Amino acid sequence: MKKGLTLVEIMVVSAILLVIVAMLSNALIQTREIFATTDISATLQGDSRLAISRIAADLRRTSRNELTILKDTPFAASDTLQYHLPQAINGTPTTAGNSLLWDAGDYAITVNPVNNRLIRTDPDGNTTILAQNIAAIQADDFNTDNTLALNEISIVVRLQKEGLRNIVHNFNATSTINMRN
Repeated sequence: MKKGLTLVEIMVVSAILLVIVAMLSNALIQTREIFATTDISATLQGDSRLAISRIAADLRRTSRNELTILKDTPFAASDTLQYHLPQAINGTPTTAGNSLLWDAGDYAITVNPVNNRLIRTDPDGNTTILAQNIAAIQADDFNTDNTLALNEISIVVRLQKEGLRNIVHNFNATSTINMRN
């Protein structure tokens, strides 16, 4: 009796191994896609928290009278926030009698649509990147949303990031900010 495998047996084993390898590689690809999607979602959530906290830090220091919302600027299809901050000495706002003294120059928060960065520009023209992956911001006050109080502003941050196979992932975050009276 001959010992060994016939050609048919080798082909059957090869076909079974091919099916197993195909199933394992498909599972590996799906796992990689799930990881990438989860990673992008976590990144977008973190960027949204960072963007809102940095916007809120400035807007809580300003007054509704010192804020202008420029709706859907042509360059960015996004709102731009222009505002003044109180003059400060060693971090303490300066006053004249009972009134705060405000910086003369405008601060601005806007989105750069070329690189999807949220940018803050100070009165001297210096820019600071506040967050990444920002597609647009939308701001509303009591003039456009009657559920808001006079000193409240609603901020919606729309984030966007491209993932595997050029799939675009989107995330929206909303916050209501109480400004100085």
